[in-house]
Amino acid sequence: MVTGAVFLQPVAATSLLLLGLTAAVVIDCRSHRIPNRLVMLIAFAGIGMRLIQGGIGALPDAAGGLAVGFALLLPFYLLGGMAAGDVKLMAAAGAWLGIERAAWAVTATLVAGGLLGATLALWAIFFRMQLAPGAVASMIFVAPRELLRGVRGMRFPYAIAVAIGVLTSLLWRPL
Repeated sequence: MVTGAVFLQPVAATSLLLLGLTAAVVIDCRSHRIPNRLVMLIAFAGIGMRLIQGGIGALPDAAGGLAVGFALLLPFYLLGGMAAGDVKLMAAAGAWLGIERAAWAVTATLVAGGLLGATLALWAIFFRMQLAPGAVASMIFVAPRELLRGVRGMRFPYAIAVAIGVLTSLLWRPL
């Protein structure tokens, strides 16, 4: 029989993770930075929660999730596609998720980041160029390089994509 305390434990853990991610999103939206203190708090809380839920046997999965979150986003940081805080935030979330869910969260994060980036780029193009009605059809024939020249170097708070990826990994996993 499942007791209320056992049932509430995963709910409380998920709520704490989502609270930490929400704080990261708000701070990232305001300052385009994710504080190391917040990332460390999320990571240590994730490791602690995993230990509470699964004992010392859960430590390798928590450490592996942290490593997966870090390692899979590190190349994007090294190529200039995201900031270090975004990589560290994904690693911290990986400590909560474990290896398998962290890998899925990274995948969902990259998809969300691509969609958000493309949406933001199109938004900027429409408003920067002040497109007239009918100009959308003519954009199809413009080379993508010319189309995106005006949005190069544009930044957006990638913590949003990380939060969407983590939430997706909590709600749905592929077969």
